[in-house]
Amino acid sequence: MKTYINFAILILVLTNLNVNCVNVCVDVETLTCPNFKNMIVFIDTIIGNEEIPQLQKAIRLIFHDCVSGCNGCVDLDSPDNAGLNCIVGNGNRVFRFAKNLVFYGQFKISLADVYALMAQRAVYISSIGLTIPVCDFKFGRKTCTSPQENKEIFATSLGNWSHVKNFYVDNFNFSVQEMVAIMGAHSIGRTWFGESGHYGPWVSYNNKVFTNQYYINLLDKENLLEYKTMTTNASKSQWRSAKDSCTGYKKNNCTPKPFQDQRIMLNADMSMRKLFETINESGTPDCTIDTCKDNDESKAWIEKYAASEPEFKKDFGAVFQKLIEWKCEGLVDPETSQNVKFEFEHFQNEKLITLIMKTAETKSTKEQFKIYHYLFKKKYSLNSDEGINRYKIFKVNLKLIKDRNSVVNFGKYGFNKYTDMTNEEYYRAVTGTKGEFIDFDTFADLEMDPFEHMQLDA
Repeated sequence: MKTYINFAILILVLTNLNVNCVNVCVDVETLTCPNFKNMIVFIDTIIGNEEIPQLQKAIRLIFHDCVSGCNGCVDLDSPDNAGLNCIVGNGNRVFRFAKNLVFYGQFKISLADVYALMAQRAVYISSIGLTIPVCDFKFGRKTCTSPQENKEIFATSLGNWSHVKNFYVDNFNFSVQEMVAIMGAHSIGRTWFGESGHYGPWVSYNNKVFTNQYYINLLDKENLLEYKTMTTNASKSQWRSAKDSCTGYKKNNCTPKPFQDQRIMLNADMSMRKLFETINESGTPDCTIDTCKDNDESKAWIEKYAASEPEFKKDFGAVFQKLIEWKCEGLVDPETSQNVKFEFEHFQNEKLITLIMKTAETKSTKEQFKIYHYLFKKKYSLNSDEGINRYKIFKVNLKLIKDRNSVVNFGKYGFNKYTDMTNEEYYRAVTGTKGEFIDFDTFADLEMDPFEHMQLDA
């Protein structure tokens, strides 16, 4: 077993990488690698679609992906990830387009890399005509084996400053300044009942322009918006502009905006400006905008970003870069890479994995499963209940592979990192949706897999 792995490690070491800088928050025409340029054009077409806005979704996706480490896996069964199905599916579309391409002469891209690149392009597209942060793209994120292995932890939108601060410190090691800067992503997009239980935009309905307006609204320096707490139909507390709703607005001649355009802030947002506790399950604070004490720890940063879009974009770019590289080892930046090594841990070679598995074809199914488990870095223990169940699935699927490969004039059909999954699990993993049932026999024709099917004689 060790001989196989050591052989793979030896072959997969690449050295002396030294290519040009890759700043992806630029006009695509300035990019020098044709394959990279074509992939970004494809990304821009998808996330910049006016009929199906995906800019905010792309940014939200990378946050949700990276909270447990940027690994390209998002568990769509988690309520916290509601509404991400479409953008996950689009990420798979881009990956299918790009997975066999070589960039800058020597790089391959992973699904996790694609998610990061989509987020960076979303920042660029939504910043057109405004200050644009530098987006340094790096290759080498490793895609996890299964979304269900991704242990994502999220802060509640109903929390106070202590809760929000602890979340960012514990999960990203962010400073207060970085916390305030990353929340500026709320400058675009909005909340929806079906996704979070909240409803309304931070800036304006269906906003697609990435500015510092979020901080201007949050600070509400002239007290024009007059945020007041209210509870949604989903029993979630949020802060809504009294001026927009005319509910309790102090000034005369108020004309309410349509409900979908009434600006809001969540507790997580308002906690950066005001200190409060929450006193019931819906998250209603124990004080008002007038009686809550100022949050002196973070308010100065809000004031700074409200006063200057360039200052906000500069700091946002830095913390966003930190976010999309969270817990990723071995990333390669073409701008600074020299004598960089891609080890087996960060760069899986499909042909070598196939070679290793083909060498094991004469071994028992159990031995093949052990090797498969190691090669694809499965997180479950071989002796656990899940490990035993996964072995049973693997055994059935391996038999199907053998049966298909015995068919005359049928191209060699093989396994992949999903071979220990049921049909439904496979479909969900590669498409990001629950979709209709697909037989294992048709997997090879889908071209939706983050790894090519490994062709075996089996």
